[in-house]
Amino acid sequence: MYQAYAPTRAGEVDRSDIDYVSALAEPGGEELSRRFYAVYEVDGNLDAYVSYEVVSMEPLAHKPRRLILHELCALTPGAYVAMWDFLLGVDLTAELFAGGRPVDEPIKWLLAEPRQLRCTFTGDRSWVRLVNVGLCLGARRYAAPATSSSVSMTRSARGTWGRYRLVVGEDWGTAEVSRTDAEPDLELDASTLASIYLGAVSPVTLAEVGRIRQLTPGAVPVASRMFANDRPPYCLTPF
Repeated sequence: MYQAYAPTRAGEVDRSDIDYVSALAEPGGEELSRRFYAVYEVDGNLDAYVSYEVVSMEPLAHKPRRLILHELCALTPGAYVAMWDFLLGVDLTAELFAGGRPVDEPIKWLLAEPRQLRCTFTGDRSWVRLVNVGLCLGARRYAAPATSSSVSMTRSARGTWGRYRLVVGEDWGTAEVSRTDAEPDLELDASTLASIYLGAVSPVTLAEVGRIRQLTPGAVPVASRMFANDRPPYCLTPF
């Protein structure tokens, strides 16, 4: 299920055997607890899975329990809803804690009382740096065509990194990427390129604070449409 899910979300990574061992192993905390698993199946097809544990909460005399969600992976919207419905219905639990979830988690819109959902921490999940710029730009798909030549110049802290000609056809797919000596439409550094690569930050936002220099009128809005994703990047696998 994870192998089928990973290509559907920008930012996901392939898992090694060690990653699967970590995802399936017992929690190993101070309190003796076990990890539980559930799957969602339709007509013999497994469309979602969850792994979780149930632990005690204070005060112990009242014996309340907290459900800790370790991993939820769903291939369809129906499976996603069914898994959350299952988790919120686990008996004798007073609270559900889910860590490492995406910033656009839709669960809020499923709750009868959305104010019961509280975000207690927001932090980085993945850091990105493009080493082979041409290979990376050619590997991803783009949301909008750029029928005219779109030339980007990226610079590292040590100086010029290179100029790349990026052309996306009308099929809204992959781009033709090549080195060029032509004058650039945009100028940005390696860190900024990494920020827009997975669609996490809009080029328009970065241009407003000077992280991207627009050298050709209209180049920033074009880049914003090209690099946009329907959903922000997310990585289910810690690394």
